[in-house]
Amino acid sequence: MGQEQSRRIHTFETTIPKHDGLGFEIDKIHGNYKYDEIASQLTPHTHDFYFILFVKEGSGFHFVDCEKHKASGYSVFFITPGQCHAYDPRLMSGYAISFKSDFYRLNKAIEKIYDFPFFHTTLSSPALQISSDNLRIPSLLENMHQEFGKEEFGRQSLLRSSLEILLVELSRLYGVEEIKKETIAQTDTKRIRKLECLIDTNFVENRQVGFYADKLNLTSRHLNSIVKKGTGKSISDMINARVLAEAKRMLLNSDDTVAEISWKLNFSDKAYFHRLFKSRTNYTPEGFRDKFLKVH
Repeated sequence: MGQEQSRRIHTFETTIPKHDGLGFEIDKIHGNYKYDEIASQLTPHTHDFYFILFVKEGSGFHFVDCEKHKASGYSVFFITPGQCHAYDPRLMSGYAISFKSDFYRLNKAIEKIYDFPFFHTTLSSPALQISSDNLRIPSLLENMHQEFGKEEFGRQSLLRSSLEILLVELSRLYGVEEIKKETIAQTDTKRIRKLECLIDTNFVENRQVGFYADKLNLTSRHLNSIVKKGTGKSISDMINARVLAEAKRMLLNSDDTVAEISWKLNFSDKAYFHRLFKSRTNYTPEGFRDKFLKVH
């Protein structure tokens, strides 16, 4: 096994239990669970599928990549494969959707999933609060749940189409919130989103600003100016944020030593990784692991 192949990021893969080979599942959350039924969801975990949680009624919190978000009525959460999260289904009712990228994409390019602003991002929030007057989203979810329980002709196609509609509808609602923050042209917003996607797929092997500027056919200076104006961050900040997000996930979801995590993240110097982590989080990697796992 070559060095490049063995340096893959480790992700805990979990199956979608009821998908019948579809790569898709929608469950109703009813709050009435025994502990052993939901124990795995109470502690930080990752999986290899996309996950959407719609809380129709409830309280409590949803921890996503170590950030605490209130899980109240009509809140929606978006989890990208590999993201670390934990929540208590006993404190809420609503719907949970799990789907594999292959189910959504079918014949679409892999980049299609990146069109949605709430997946594969370190800049935007994984949470969305929608109005309780919005009847369309819960109605769409209920229709999807009913269809999922059927064994009829066209079930897969209907569910895939419904998922597309849901993602577009939620993107529009998400965009209404994000547009309030916009201070730059739409073209530059798209460039920043494209940069995020490039970083998400290349951050382990490529951390040079010039690599990403070349991919976007811009000079490093021009791209940095766009990013700074639109986000208040530098490109290096974005790269480091993605690296640290992965480091946190690995610290909480593997038994790898700090040295092993440092190596898998392509740091030639463990001490530098240690300094970077502490400067950005105020914790050593070991201290972060101990503190957060004790919380859960």
